[in-house]
Amino acid sequence: QNIKPDLSPEEAVDFSKKALALKKTGLVINEQVWSFINDKFSARETALLQENHVSLADAQYYRKEGLPITADTVPYMAHGFSEQRLTPAEIKLVMAQKPPLSPQEATDYRRTGVAILPTTMPVRITGNLDKLQQLGKGAFNKVYDATVAKQGQPERPVAFKPMPLLSQHNTGWVSDKSGIDVNDPKFAQRNLATYEIDKSLGFNVAPQTEIGISQAGRHNEYKGLGLIMDKAQGKMGKDLSSDELAHPLVRRELTKLQILDAIVGQGDRHGGNYFVHIIPSNDGNPLNDTVTVTGIDNDQCLGQKIDNPDQLVYAKDNAHKGFRGVRMPKIIDTDMKKAINDLKPDVLEKILDDHGLSQAEVTAAQNRLSALQKHIADNTKTTVIDPKDWNSKTVDDNLDKDSSYAARDFEQRVAFQQQLKDKLADVGSSS
Repeated sequence: QNIKPDLSPEEAVDFSKKALALKKTGLVINEQVWSFINDKFSARETALLQENHVSLADAQYYRKEGLPITADTVPYMAHGFSEQRLTPAEIKLVMAQKPPLSPQEATDYRRTGVAILPTTMPVRITGNLDKLQQLGKGAFNKVYDATVAKQGQPERPVAFKPMPLLSQHNTGWVSDKSGIDVNDPKFAQRNLATYEIDKSLGFNVAPQTEIGISQAGRHNEYKGLGLIMDKAQGKMGKDLSSDELAHPLVRRELTKLQILDAIVGQGDRHGGNYFVHIIPSNDGNPLNDTVTVTGIDNDQCLGQKIDNPDQLVYAKDNAHKGFRGVRMPKIIDTDMKKAINDLKPDVLEKILDDHGLSQAEVTAAQNRLSALQKHIADNTKTTVIDPKDWNSKTVDDNLDKDSSYAARDFEQRVAFQQQLKDKLADVGSSS
């Protein structure tokens, strides 16, 4: 009577039926409950929405978008604020996974700024992350030794890099100058897209990268959602000797990484975020060695401000402020040239679009690809060799620190080794 004081007999009968149906659900009948009933939600729907603390506004939104209100879907409606709520398409996607993502796991995508897309659906980390061994720590995130197990496949060892909460993201100077949105950097998606572009080129210089889910940590450090990457083998670039950096196949593979970075606009490639693994051949011929180069930390890239790869060469003396890239290469081989020319703008667009990057970022990537293709077509700027000729004098003559990772890091290593010799000589003379 307090809620509906002026009912017709027919309305009173209908109202009583709804009241009895609600009473059977165990809900306390109050004005909030009746606001759902008056908006034509059934007693069962009202009970589910109330039990999961879904607001009337959110319930109206999902109904308008055509998402059924069931015991399976309602828990996904209950997580997050209205501006962070999952869309019906996202709810359907996470429910379709095997096993389905829990409502908390799905909402954690929002909390960490990872878009819910078919390309970002996760694999699961084996074991409790709190008990996993820490592999290292980059500028912004820790990295853990872990294993993953996909359905029907054996476990494999990986590196797991937890994603911080979106509010705790550290973007850095390179991201800002590259045109990456500091409020929504999409770092995970940039890593994933870089791996897909590497696959399209056929270079194999970026680790297989996926989204992974593990348990949440403590002490305000979120560990539930992160990047899973195949573990890079060998030595970090900064730990290589000058002889290793002068290896013909190291030069070749680093040039591939340089080309990938030119296309994705990676401005933070230094000796601490690539690995080199050399397996010597039995015959002693370096050209028969097996050499793998793996670029890691592929997040500060694909920004909308870098239209030409040569923009990445700028660097200040302070190692923490400035792009740490090089100009487009002066020497490549015929296989690299074919891979670059075979990569089409529409393929690049599809990869970036599938990973939720903006049209401005797509356009910038296409411009970088076009600039690189024009650069390698100009024989006054680029020398093209046979893939078997990386041990030639032509390579020596065309590598320099401004346009080659190998030459840049070789020069730095030689300078460091000389400084070390000078210090040892000073110690010897003083004693």
